[in-house]
Amino acid sequence: MMDLSKLVKGDTHLVHPLFEVLLKYKATPKSPKTVILVPRRFDIAVWLGIWDAAWERYKHGKGLDIDGLSFKRGQKLLVNNVVCEFVSINHTAGEITLSVRNPKKRRGIHTIPLKKIFRLYPVKDEAALTVATTLINDPVSNEKLILDENIPIHTAIITSVKSFKEAWSKLKHFDIASCAILDKEGNIVDIDIHSKQMLNDLIVSSDVHRFYSYLDSDNPLPNHLIIDGSKHVLDDRSQFEDMVLEKGIPVTVLVEHGERKHVRFFRDLGFEVVMDNKWLNELKLPRSDKFEYINRTFKISRKIRIEPIVLENENLSKSFETLRRDVRHLGGKVNDLRSEAAMYLYFMALSITPTDYFSERLSEIRRILGSDKSLNELTSAMELLENEEYRLSQENEKIKYLKALLLTYPTDKIGVVVKNKQEFLKCKEYWEGFFQKKGLKKVEIVTPNLLTSGYRYYDKLFVAGYLGYKEMYRLITSYSCNDLTILLWDHEMKTYFRTFYHRIAKVFSKRIVWKKQEELTEKIPTAEELKETLQLEPDKIESRCFQGKYFKKYLTSDRNLAEKAFLVEFEDGYRAFFTQTYPLYKVIDEGDDLEDHSFKEIEASELKQGDKVIFVKSCPDKIKDIVDNYLERNNNLDLRITAKLWQNALQVKFEEKNRNLDELFKLLKQHGLKRTKVTVSNWLRKQMIGPAQLDDIDIIAKATEYMPLVSKIREVKEAIVKLKSAHIQASYILAKQVLTEIKKHYGESAVTLESGSRTGMHQYLIVKRVVKLLANVRRSYVNKILEIKNGVEIWHG
Repeated sequence: MMDLSKLVKGDTHLVHPLFEVLLKYKATPKSPKTVILVPRRFDIAVWLGIWDAAWERYKHGKGLDIDGLSFKRGQKLLVNNVVCEFVSINHTAGEITLSVRNPKKRRGIHTIPLKKIFRLYPVKDEAALTVATTLINDPVSNEKLILDENIPIHTAIITSVKSFKEAWSKLKHFDIASCAILDKEGNIVDIDIHSKQMLNDLIVSSDVHRFYSYLDSDNPLPNHLIIDGSKHVLDDRSQFEDMVLEKGIPVTVLVEHGERKHVRFFRDLGFEVVMDNKWLNELKLPRSDKFEYINRTFKISRKIRIEPIVLENENLSKSFETLRRDVRHLGGKVNDLRSEAAMYLYFMALSITPTDYFSERLSEIRRILGSDKSLNELTSAMELLENEEYRLSQENEKIKYLKALLLTYPTDKIGVVVKNKQEFLKCKEYWEGFFQKKGLKKVEIVTPNLLTSGYRYYDKLFVAGYLGYKEMYRLITSYSCNDLTILLWDHEMKTYFRTFYHRIAKVFSKRIVWKKQEELTEKIPTAEELKETLQLEPDKIESRCFQGKYFKKYLTSDRNLAEKAFLVEFEDGYRAFFTQTYPLYKVIDEGDDLEDHSFKEIEASELKQGDKVIFVKSCPDKIKDIVDNYLERNNNLDLRITAKLWQNALQVKFEEKNRNLDELFKLLKQHGLKRTKVTVSNWLRKQMIGPAQLDDIDIIAKATEYMPLVSKIREVKEAIVKLKSAHIQASYILAKQVLTEIKKHYGESAVTLESGSRTGMHQYLIVKRVVKLLANVRRSYVNKILEIKNGVEIWHG
């Protein structure tokens, strides 16, 4: 078993046993592809990468044969943390002679025994010589560490650079490894401007595309790659296989429980999957409170106690029973209204503040339903909801029970969990006075999003009600607490919560303990009952209402023409479908005008209600110009010519077939093509770098027998990969230029951004609502902004 404390000279407060355990299971040349399932990350990838590089460097130097060690005369070396110049080495006498700068700024020659050296490696030629009187400045060190000048890059990490810098700031003074980051072009940049290193043990990339660019430039391959989370691999599986797996780089992917569904994907790629129950048994948590958060995380990961508290509410139960029934025969409009009413019922049930904000819309729905006598049943459900709303206009039973419950834990750190930011703001305003009056200083209102961001942990969590399967799942996988009390109305318990129990029982096995077994001894719902219940699953209610009202026509059953995308509604009538990783730029408010604003790049999957974002429009011509300028400066314009050979082959064969698309499509199908005719048509007439799947190029080459392509298939694929990477980087450059222009424009005119404002290159928007991921959105409508004015659709971008 490795002892990482050796790397920090016994300073064990920085070394948690977690990292020693995980390093044992990392990918190696013998098992080159490994996935490790971990609880919510405590920057695990960052620390694991640092310790991996440091330990490999330590092992590399510890057993080095110094008989062959030598450098060119004048080579600058770091010897025992002193920068000096190499003069000579006498292996027979076991001595090395070095030129050292003394306090009078003159050079002096020092000859010291090799056995006195604990650190030695080359540094950059421009590194300044250290003023020193001796080279033996660490007499207490018992570890000899001598490194030669051919040391490779031990480790690469794809993770948050910000998290890395925070961790590295605590360790860099130990000089346990030399580190660098990759810029947008994939070039190595020193992480510290004062760095004296020439060789890097560790490189850090914030995304996988920078790492691909690094590999494209004939740089030395790292001995080990650590990837923080699964999304980098899922972004482009084929490119990951080509750029990483085929090069034989051992890869460790850390996947948290929230990404558990992706484990099967990695298993299909041949990864060895290390589940947490395998390595957690080896983890011995230290007693030191310096590791309190990590320790609590892994204690909680072993067992979670859930206690449902069930409260009676006849009005909500009867209304729920009515709204859950299928009334599709009455038409789509009625079902849209039914879904909307069900959504209001759901949020009313969740409320732990006085209920007074539904009546206007409920009355409108009731009026519409009341116009048809056949809808009396649904109208009666509206009456029940209005009665309940009036009854609970002050305090409901959940509020009263929660107040009494909080007072029984006056010294515990407690989180009260509500559905979303809107509920968070209402509850914060309503409850803060009560917390202050009763001296409950450790109670906080939180959302599932807050629990999964940062390092929050609580003695107890009180949950406002059934938050929906996704949010309940996130509560359990956030590892913020091992004691959850959930306040439920009787209809929530009998339907939503029992269904939730049924679905997660297999996933979490014995890790969840129900504090009140008698609450769940009733019959588990049948498949038919579950099917009925799932019609009213909260996420589906909200999605169906919003989706059915505006966007049914933007979906398709043709998966080849579809994308997975989030449906987002912005203020002032703008809407959009965004793919999960589409980049937007969040405006960070710090003042009244844009001079006091900053921009943070976020992915569409991170959007939340109230976010202010800049949407940079796609400008293919400008992006192409940026890339072509770069290629021209590097005398590499033939790259685009090579990349286009696959399209030339199709066009030549198309002419041979007398421009008959059916004949060309038939020929490609005979050679194994699985794409649609529309795709082939797009290949012929649209300007594109390459097919989405590079394997299609092999089919095109066989079908067309176009010799310029047949003889250069590999070069064509490589050119396409490089061009795609270059276009991605160019889009970032263009976005940066646009953001700079935005600040300049608004700063000069001394005005603020207004929602909906747009120019030819960008649009400023405020998020009103984000609906869950939709599976089959027409590709032609994705990553654009839709404006509906007077019933007329206008697409921007």
